[in-house]
Amino acid sequence: MPITHLKHSTKPDSTDASKIQPSDWNAIHDTSNFFVDGEAPVGVIDGYNNSFNLLATPNPSSSLMLFVNGVLQFPNVAYTIVGNAIVFADAYVPQTGYLLRAYYRKG
Repeated sequence: MPITHLKHSTKPDSTDASKIQPSDWNAIHDTSNFFVDGEAPVGVIDGYNNSFNLLATPNPSSSLMLFVNGVLQFPNVAYTIVGNAIVFADAYVPQTGYLLRAYYRKG
């Protein structure tokens, strides 16, 4: 989702590149690369495998919302996450046919 500003500066950019420039303010900012919606974690869903990987690292890690068959899983109960690696607790290992989806912010 792009972000645009209601007001635009009419001032020209300065020659000092170390300063924030009016053109920076006026630019359209693309935030689409900051959010991941509905990613299927990579890993075999067979009732035995408890390790899955995301394509990016959630930042912050608490932004991860992990769903199994549409049910939100609780971090540090159903799974732990380190970097982009998800490890399910033994009682929560996804069974054959289950659907996993992840939603998170990335930095």
